[in-house]
Amino acid sequence: MSVLMESSNSVFRSLINSVHTSHSASSSSSAGSFTEVQPPRKHSPQSHSQNIAPKVSILDVCHRKIRLIGGAPAAFFGGLVAKARRKDKEASAPGEDPKLYLEEAVLERKHGDLDLRTLVELPAGLDYNEWLASHTIAFFDHINLIYGTISEFCIMSGCPDMTGPGLRTYLWFDEKGKKTKVAAPQYIDYVMTFTQKTINDESIFPTKYANEFPSSFESLVKKILRLLFHVVAHMYHSHFKEIMLLKLHSELNSVFTHIILFNERFHLIEDKETEILQDLATALRVHSEPPELAAPPPRPAAKDNNNCLESDGGARDASGAAPAHPHHHRHESQGGPPPAGGTPAIPASG
Repeated sequence: MSVLMESSNSVFRSLINSVHTSHSASSSSSAGSFTEVQPPRKHSPQSHSQNIAPKVSILDVCHRKIRLIGGAPAAFFGGLVAKARRKDKEASAPGEDPKLYLEEAVLERKHGDLDLRTLVELPAGLDYNEWLASHTIAFFDHINLIYGTISEFCIMSGCPDMTGPGLRTYLWFDEKGKKTKVAAPQYIDYVMTFTQKTINDESIFPTKYANEFPSSFESLVKKILRLLFHVVAHMYHSHFKEIMLLKLHSELNSVFTHIILFNERFHLIEDKETEILQDLATALRVHSEPPELAAPPPRPAAKDNNNCLESDGGARDASGAAPAHPHHHRHESQGGPPPAGGTPAIPASG
């Protein structure tokens, strides 16, 4: 601070001296033959201000600011810089995009007259796990088909993060249990690859008569439905415009309604997952009629070794084997196969 003051004062003195020197020289030349040096006359306020007022005013402003700052100029300028950066950050923060899927013109379902609530009820005599398997495969097929139509718009540059409504971001757990942020197309590739591999596994989704569902089957179904719901949320959030232009919004709304009603009946997806699209469920009148208190979902009956094996309710051919379900992975892979045991993590939405 002392260096700054000394340099400012020296500049000021040099300016004053230069003014006096130039004035003395002009006075001497105008005196002609007189050798006596006349004392400098006082300048009028107007001429004085014209000569030195601009520079003096600048120095005066500097001195005034330094006096106001006191002994902490670094803190003063640091505060200004921090405030400017904070304003820039707030200005660049992304806001929530308008929710096109809530527009009245697109709130329609395919086969809207169909009562999906009756279709999610477990038929009498049918195995609970078989019912879960049938719906899980149907969800996968329909969501994979719809996503395949807009996958060319879901690219790394356009969707660098796997996001959903409400600024929700989904992370993936690698094989070491570490959270990893991946682009949306890669995340969805992981989801579809994992789901297809799981439902094609005979030890998990049995198709032969003698094979049984594993004891962890319900937890695996919960995981698959949670992942598929992430894909649905991303399509609503980031690609509904393309879906609307392709006139597929009624199909997507039907799949969404089916998932919500199925989850309402069997409680397979946590509320923190589905809450981000609760406004859509309300707009589609999924809960227009308050559902009766749902009884706990039925559990598989214990097997009696003295009796015949229970039928899993699937269609069988003459050899006793159920026809293999065709699965078509429509979208192109955006990366390698998902890490073993990979699963997503959902941080609290901002």
